[in-house]
Amino acid sequence: MVDAVYFDGRSAQRHAVRLELDGADLLVSGDGVDRRDALGSLRISARLGSTPRALDFADGARCEVREHEAFDTLLREAARRGGWLHRAESSWRMIALSVVVVAACGVALFVWGIPAGAQLVARAMPDTLSRALSDQTMKLFDRHLLKPTRLDANRTAELTGRLEDLRAPDGAQAAYRIEFRSAPTLGPNAFALPDGTIVLLDELVTLADNDEQIAAVVGHELGHVYYRHGLRLIAQNSAVGVLAAWWLGDVSALLAAAPTLLIQARYSREFESEADRYAAELMRRNGIAPSRLAELLRKLAALHPEADDDGAAGLLASHPALLERARALDGERADEAAAAH
Repeated sequence: MVDAVYFDGRSAQRHAVRLELDGADLLVSGDGVDRRDALGSLRISARLGSTPRALDFADGARCEVREHEAFDTLLREAARRGGWLHRAESSWRMIALSVVVVAACGVALFVWGIPAGAQLVARAMPDTLSRALSDQTMKLFDRHLLKPTRLDANRTAELTGRLEDLRAPDGAQAAYRIEFRSAPTLGPNAFALPDGTIVLLDELVTLADNDEQIAAVVGHELGHVYYRHGLRLIAQNSAVGVLAAWWLGDVSALLAAAPTLLIQARYSREFESEADRYAAELMRRNGIAPSRLAELLRKLAALHPEADDDGAAGLLASHPALLERARALDGERADEAAAAH
């Protein structure tokens, strides 16, 4: 026990009391005073020479203690009884470990948590929202980035007819819509919008040696649509906005932001490889060699040698490691040939 003087905060009357611990509580008793308070709820002044130490209570009451050694012993006992939490808070090792754990959890959330959540959100996103996002994005592109196609109408009709006959890997009719545009500043490229609209640029059609290479590119873009890569990128890059739109039903802010997010989108190597594998399956289903896509990737790599240095070429459907992807598709062909023998 520790002797102290108690003031109730309403008068100047002094009360001689004694302090003792009961678990994590401080008991104050004597001279008409009997109260129990959590020690952690009190504001305790630091020890300063022989100056009485003050214990301020939440209701304005105060205790003054002159028995410094006895009171320090009482505080040490309180710390010992405080259990693992108090010891953890008082240990620099535990604090350092906590910082590391929190940092690791943050990294895990960024690397695995957000992508996994984005995939779930993308799968749950209704088709009406996908169409609205795509329409808004296409309008913006036509206004600022793209120009009408310069291809002959007979050529676009011929290509459209051939491409619309493509079957998905499961044998179903592939559901998509082809749009032809020109964009000299973007160069040979193609991209897919979330609703299945696939935009082929004149520069890519001109670069291709044959229609099978163009069909291979369409297969690749259909892979992005099938796996909802565009929606997943939007969800990852604006996680809060997507969740709010999904939960509240107000998609206006998301519709406004989506075109910018899609413009800035650069598919990861994982996404590109996934789309390439889908394209290879689609090509096999339609009697086209997967090497057709590899051929076109090599032509793109020759035009953009920097693509294998900085990991991207093109504006939307970026093609990281073009030659690496071409070699992977060559592997598909080699596996096919081995199976045939």
